Amino acid sequence: MPKASEIKRGDVVDIEGVPHVLKHLETKSPSSRGAVTLYKLRFKNLLTGLKKEVSSKGEEQFGTIDCQRVSVQFSYIDGDEYHFMALTDYTQYSLNRADLEDQLGYLKEGLQDITALVIDAPSRHAVDFGYSAGHKRRERELQNQARNPRDRFGGAGS
Repeated sequence: MPKASEIKRGDVVDIEGVPHVLKHLETKSPSSRGAVTLYKLRFKNLLTGLKKEVSSKGEEQFGTIDCQRVSVQFSYIDGDEYHFMALTDYTQYSLNRADLEDQLGYLKEGLQDITALVIDAPSRHAVDFGYSAGHKRRERELQNQARNPRDRFGGAGS
């Protein structure tokens, strides 16, 4: 079982029987002697998409989740279902449009370098997706443009 001081961004842990992925980690070290380092952790619930903030001491433990990261390719759209194929064994995964709401603008047929987080459970397969460094950089650029409309035409490059 991982301790709060050992988990890293992107790790999946069990909180109250539900899988959560760590999105942000902040360490607060008090200046007095003998004080305990506190960890402020922001998780995303992989089933509902809700955020959960947890403050804990370094020795607190979190439950583990049986999951694996699989390299997939976006294959096609069928109605509200988005279909992905594992590049290693050609296993098919599908997700509903609502599950991919934040990533829809980045998905194009044949897109590779997608990492699917697969959790073994009868009712769910791929529940979260990540992209390679190039895709993350492009995602940040688009987010910055949305926040700073002036930068959209002639702003600083990446």
